Amino acid sequence: MLMLKKLLYRLLFLFVVLSVSPVCDMNVYAAPAQMTKAEKAKLQREKAKQKRQKEQARKREQRQKEQARAAAKKDKEAARKKEQTAKKEDRNAAANYREEVERVRKYNAQANAYNKRDIHHSLGVWGYMGYSALFQNMSDNDFVSKTVGGFGGGVGLGYQLQYKHFLFNAGLEYEHYNSLSRFSGANNQDFSQTFKMLPYETMEYTYHFSEFVDRSAAGYLQLPLLFGGEWGRYYFLAGPKLGLNVLGTSATSSYLTTDIVDRELIAPLSEMLTHSLVTNEFYQGQPTKLQYGFDLSLAAEFGIYLDEWIHTKPKKGQKAEVKTFWDRFRYRIGVFADYGVLSIQQKSNIVPGRNLPVLFNDATQPLDLSMVPMLTTERTQNLRVNPFLVGVKLAIFYELPRKQKKMLPIPPEPLPNLAARVVNAETGSGISGAMLSMYHVERDRVTSKTTGKNGMVVVKQRRGAYQLWAQRSGFMPSDTVMYNHESDLKDTVLLMLTPVPRPVEPTLAGYVRDGITHAALEANVTVLSMDGKELYLGQAADDGLFVTDLKAGQYITKLTAAGYMPQEDTVTFVKDTIYLSMQHIVEGKKVVMRNMFFATNKTKILPQSEPELEALASFLNENPSVKIRIIGHTDAVGSDEANQILSEGRANAVRDDLITRGIDGERIEAEGRGETEHVADNDTEEGRQKNRRVEFEITDTGGKDIKQIKEEE
Repeated sequence: MLMLKKLLYRLLFLFVVLSVSPVCDMNVYAAPAQMTKAEKAKLQREKAKQKRQKEQARKREQRQKEQARAAAKKDKEAARKKEQTAKKEDRNAAANYREEVERVRKYNAQANAYNKRDIHHSLGVWGYMGYSALFQNMSDNDFVSKTVGGFGGGVGLGYQLQYKHFLFNAGLEYEHYNSLSRFSGANNQDFSQTFKMLPYETMEYTYHFSEFVDRSAAGYLQLPLLFGGEWGRYYFLAGPKLGLNVLGTSATSSYLTTDIVDRELIAPLSEMLTHSLVTNEFYQGQPTKLQYGFDLSLAAEFGIYLDEWIHTKPKKGQKAEVKTFWDRFRYRIGVFADYGVLSIQQKSNIVPGRNLPVLFNDATQPLDLSMVPMLTTERTQNLRVNPFLVGVKLAIFYELPRKQKKMLPIPPEPLPNLAARVVNAETGSGISGAMLSMYHVERDRVTSKTTGKNGMVVVKQRRGAYQLWAQRSGFMPSDTVMYNHESDLKDTVLLMLTPVPRPVEPTLAGYVRDGITHAALEANVTVLSMDGKELYLGQAADDGLFVTDLKAGQYITKLTAAGYMPQEDTVTFVKDTIYLSMQHIVEGKKVVMRNMFFATNKTKILPQSEPELEALASFLNENPSVKIRIIGHTDAVGSDEANQILSEGRANAVRDDLITRGIDGERIEAEGRGETEHVADNDTEEGRQKNRRVEFEITDTGGKDIKQIKEEE
């Protein structure tokens, strides 16, 4: 029974359900039929609007994605081109470095060879004297000459080159010859001449000249070109000497005996006091100027150096000191011989028709005669005159100091470039203005660089292992990447930054602009609390925007940028974006260092001043052409003299601190002005505090507008 009841209940429930379901379905599908036409049209318009909005949102999203992909592709391509350009520049730099190293090595090899050369240059003077002769050789069988010679010598000055054992000597000399020669007929026969003398026409006069003696002198300017060698204390030189005649004289003398033959007499007259008969009468001719010809002599010289007997020798075991002026003198003495291979006799000296060196002054006076040089007679037209000089020569030379060539250092190898790129993790586009930090593990040193427009950084870095990370305001810091930097642009290190979700509550953000052109500036931005505590440190983007997480309030902002004056402002932030402007560097601009702190009435700088000093040092490093003047001021408490000294000391203390930070002292002046330039009333503590200040003034921008320089770069 129980089971039958359950079965009946289930059948009843099934009947009820089947009977109700058709009614419910009719009510659902009948509802639209009950709507008015206006409601239907409105519903359709709403659906079409929603569809259009959805399609527009889809297209907008698609367009944004395409733009993001295009921007990322463009940034990637720009980064690739920049990397290729950097690689090409590095290849050129490497090639230039190899060429420079090769040039330096080649120069050093030449300089080393030059410094090791045993070569010496000397200037000297010399003098010599000895036996001289003008050898006179006759080709006439009826005429004999015999040269006796005389005394001669010379002086000279010139240059000497010594290379190892080789010697070369050249200069200018004056050489003088004195010589005596005897002329006679063949077989020592006397010269004789027979003629009639007026007014005794029947008489024949015969003149017998027992011997002609010719005394000659010649002077020559000579150019010696001598070659030889030096072995220890001995030396030898030989070579030609080219001579130009500047002096020439000759005088002839003879003994005269006369005979007379008269056809009307039985025997000739001899040794009689009448008819002008003489025996061995001596006639001396006067020196006559002659012109000798060009001389080419062969010279030889051999001798010994006297240095070891003149110079003071260093004591045993004592090193030879650097040569003094007197130690550079060298002395030598030797024997020499010069022989002229060319005849210096000039035919222009010969008088036509003159057979003997005798002139009869008056035909009516038998013994009125004079002597002229034998070299002017026709008998000497075939005469060869060769100069000869032999004797002793003393020379003194001064060895010129020899300048050594300096060796050039091998230039250091250029550092290889490290390339890194910081991109947005969501869009893949490069992030400009990001701070890339590179930590060299071995040197324990961090280097930071700011990315460019494409998020790219290419910088020369030492080889070794690095840890790299990136950060930027508005993004989460990147992960640390390990990179082994060994060669130029081996590959590009990629760092990803994820954007920080924008806070609902407004935070301090602003734009940095040029105060004149209003162009965006990628300035370094520091935000401080009113009590000087650093709250934010970053860099504005390429559009000048910087974003912080600071809430509404009053802050101090500090701005720095290459080519611009440091800017400090007090701003009140509520919710709107702030705008800050910077002025580019001009001469005469003054900036007060507001956070400089000194011990009371002392020049000691307190540690609280470190941020201000570091900021000024960074400004000078970023603008290497700028020169400044540090100016110290005091209040009016105390004497004028004490305040002046205190202001000067504080200005110099700031200057010294900047120098220790690597700033060239030539770029920094220091000046104290005491209490002379107050900016507030000295009667109140607040005014006196304002008057106690340090400021710097731009004194020189390097001759150019630094802002324009930055734009050109």
